[in-house]
Amino acid sequence: MKTDPITPVQIPNRSMEIANIFHRQSFELMNLVMNHQKGAMQEHQQKMTDLMQAKDASHVPQLISSNLMGQVNDLMALTTKAYQLGYDAHSQVAEIFQKQIEDSSSLTSSVLSSHALAGKPMSTMAISVLKHSLDASRSLIDSAKIAAAKTVELANQSLSSMKK
Repeated sequence: MKTDPITPVQIPNRSMEIANIFHRQSFELMNLVMNHQKGAMQEHQQKMTDLMQAKDASHVPQLISSNLMGQVNDLMALTTKAYQLGYDAHSQVAEIFQKQIEDSSSLTSSVLSSHALAGKPMSTMAISVLKHSLDASRSLIDSAKIAAAKTVELANQSLSSMKK
């Protein structure tokens, strides 16, 4: 009697991919903050020079006001860029989770269609329960995909409106 050799299916462990994404994001965030601090220090020095060179005291409040607005704009730009970094990393992690779900679903489907389980009453009953659960999970995943796509669309719209 010959049996069908079952080739093991290996699902990649994606935890290292996720760790690499957040490691890279941490460096990008540190780089962003350091560049912002460097620019802020240069601007501060220039603003102090402008204030020191102001001959007329009536121009000082205007200089201070324009400097304050520049700082607020710079901080808003920094916040937007940091948010974008987090959003990009979150999107990449969501894609990795999606791949993991698809791989697990494929593995479950291949196990359920295995010839070793066919023809046995208990196996048939267990397979029907598992298939029903798998179908319910797939429908839940599909609805989650739709909700995630809408969330991504709304986030992209809000980011693009902030950049204008």
